[in-house]
Formats: sequence, C-alpha cells, structure tokens
Amino acid sequence: MTKLKKDVPLNWMRFRCNLHDLRKSFPLYPLNKIKILASKNGIVSEREQSEVLDFLYNIGEIIYMPDRTLLRDQVVVNPNSLVNIVTQFVTVVQPKPTEFIKAYRKLGEGILEEVLLQKFCKECKVDVCNVQNFEFLVELMIQLGFLCERKTTSSQDRTSTSTESDVKRSFFVPLRFAFKTSRKVKPKPDDSQSISIYYDFEGYLPDVLFPYVVNEFLSKFQSDGFKTELSCNYAELYLNEIHHVTLSLVNFETKKNDSSFEQKFLLKMTIKQNKKCDLYPQACQKALSTVEKTFEQSKDGGRRGIPFKRCILCSCSSDKKKKHIRELDTSKDELHCNITGNDFWTDVTCYKRLFGEISPVTDAVPDQTCIQDVQSNSPAAPLLSSANQQGIATSSSDQRRSR
Repeated sequence: MTKLKKDVPLNWMRFRCNLHDLRKSFPLYPLNKIKILASKNGIVSEREQSEVLDFLYNIGEIIYMPDRTLLRDQVVVNPNSLVNIVTQFVTVVQPKPTEFIKAYRKLGEGILEEVLLQKFCKECKVDVCNVQNFEFLVELMIQLGFLCERKTTSSQDRTSTSTESDVKRSFFVPLRFAFKTSRKVKPKPDDSQSISIYYDFEGYLPDVLFPYVVNEFLSKFQSDGFKTELSCNYAELYLNEIHHVTLSLVNFETKKNDSSFEQKFLLKMTIKQNKKCDLYPQACQKALSTVEKTFEQSKDGGRRGIPFKRCILCSCSSDKKKKHIRELDTSKDELHCNITGNDFWTDVTCYKRLFGEISPVTDAVPDQTCIQDVQSNSPAAPLLSSANQQGIATSSSDQRRSR
C-alpha cells in the first residue's frame, strides 16, 4: 500500500487480509458476516467497523454503500468481479454460437436482457439462484450508471404464447449506444416553445457523464407511448405528457475576445413543449434538478465532484460559426456584453420565470424560438446554429427601440 498520512491499526490490516481470502470463494457477502469477521480481528464496536469498511471502500478494496437503502446489507469483497461482469456487456465482444445469440444481437442495440446478464454473473462465480445477491448486483450497476431498467409494453418483449410471469426484464446500456456523426434537424412549428441551458464543465467533461445523466432520466421518466431516441451523444427523452427533453453533447468554437477563440465541450439540455402552449415552470425546474442531481452525486464518497456552470447563448452570437456563451445570472433582468466591441443585451426574464422561484411580471410569455443544432464538419458532436432566441436574446439596438 502507498504511504498514508496516519498509521493504520494492525488489526485493520489483518481484517483486510481475511477479506482477500474470502475473494477466492465468492465476490460478495452479507454485511453481518463481514462484521463477525471484523469482530474476530478485534474490531468490535459498530463505529470502528463502519470506519474500517469506509476506509477499505475509499482505497478500492471493497464496495460498501451504507447510504443506499438497497445496497447497505451486502459487501462486495472482490470489486474486480464486478468489473469482469460489466466488461462483458459494455465492450464489443464477438459472441460464440450459443442459445443467447438473439440476446447478443439486442445487446448490440444497447439493450441487455436479464437472461444474458445472469449468464455473465454465473461466469464470475455469482450465485444467480440467490435472488438477493443477484438483485444487489443489478441495483449496484444501476446506481453506478451502467444499467437502467427498461419499461416495456405488453407486446414488446412477449410472444403470443408467453404469460406475464414469462416476461424477463431488460436494461438499457448507455455505454453501448451508437454514436451519431450527423443529425439533421427539421424545424417544426411546435418547436418554437422550447428553452435551452448549456452546462460548461470548465474544460473537463468526463465520458461517463452523458450516459449517467441519460440513466437518471430513464429511471425516473419513461412512457410506453413516447418514442425515445438514444445514442451516446444525443438523447430525446420523455418528461411528461406535454414536455420532452433533448440532451446532446455539443462542441464548437466560442468567442474568447476580439482576436481569439476557444473550443468548448458542453452538455446541452433543451426542454420542448409537445403542444401549442407555454412551457410550465414546474416541468423546467424538474428537468433542471434531475440533470444537476447527477453532478451532485459525483461528490459521493469524498470525491471532488464535477464543477459546472449554467450558461446561455449570448445575443452577440449572430455569426453561424463562432459562438459566445455566458453564465446565467438570474439576479438581473438582462446581461450586458461588449466582447465584439458593440453593446448587446440578453434578456433573461424568461429564464428567471421558468427556472427561478419568481412569479412572472405579466401573464404573457415572450415568444421562444428553439436554438437548433446543425451538422458538424468534424466527427465530434454537432455545432450550434446561429439562431437567436426571440424574446430571450436581443441586441442593444432592438431593445432601445422597444423602450
């Protein structure tokens, strides 16, 4: 082990060696058996037992999550076994001719059937006949963002002779979704009722973040009647009966000052209205809290988390190629910008009404035109278009005339 700032008790190290011996038999054990083993090594009090388990979890020796209700009663003593299971369905492996050939084909589409997951667990010495152990591993992989349970209709995964009890579960595997190199967006009249937030991660955008956010939406909001579109860089998701959300990874050059530009890698969230009526603040705030909850969860276990800023497209972004985004400040009604040498004012009252806890000044809602993506010349995420949001982003001259 690497040198620690404080000395580790000797009985903790003996306990650690005993856990290594348990790895040879099974990868996970009930918490009460682990505590009995700790008591045999002189770790008797509940407080010290929790401390040693937290310590071993923090250094990667075990997986122990006491703050999760469905995971607190089991301890994974061999984390490599979980890695081996996940590796089999998140990496592209050429399947051998078996009875699971149809399940492997579905896995290629990003859908993992329960029978195939059970097969992977058996190969890693997990007793799938023990329902408690299997359900623990499933929940653990859901919590870590590798899987999301898929809600299916009565006809999707059922044959004419099968019954309700014959239907096995299936799971979305976001890391297996295909990458969309191009996506053509066809403007529709109803798309005018939309609003977008850009998340700037200050130069650091983890690869696992996008599928983790998609997982969070799929676990909370799914509908049999909504056609969900999923890829590893774009997702169209159900929010409620009259709202849906699109998430996309965008990459474009943004204005830094008059003479230079910088590359931005952002997560874009657009909330759209399915019907010809105004966006509901409750729906917008629900989508915002769902996305940002995943950023907060990245701080669990003492990790540093993912710093981010809420941004919007500045009204000076009239150029189709070069964009300027700025941090959303809801303490003001409009944001000033003179990065191009001219004065521009971006109206943010609509953002305050939809995302902030304030009442609208009037019952009328400004017209909102969707900022649409355009196809990128690079194989990365699509560039942003130059369309301004009417009623949200206006130049200083337009505002002066209106006043």
